[in-house]
Amino acid sequence: MLAAAGYPHLDHHRARHQSFCDYVAHAVEVEGAIDHGALLSYLVDWWVGHIAAEDKLYRSSLTGKEAMIAKAFQSDDELDRGAA
Repeated sequence: MLAAAGYPHLDHHRARHQSFCDYVAHAVEVEGAIDHGALLSYLVDWWVGHIAAEDKLYRSSLTGKEAMIAKAFQSDDELDRGAA
């Protein structure tokens, strides 16, 4: 969706999501000794900080580009049917 809309900070946004995945993967790989408190704290910070703040930054890049985004999600079959 962000790529289809041409979001200018996509690389940074992807890197933030990758850091989230890396942290969670590391937390669960540690020989079953998950620090549940630390993991919960991280998840709360992510949900509140990232989703409530950072994800709002791309809203203006998406506004008015709904058709472009929808087209990017259409399958090749849907595109072929639309051209017929």
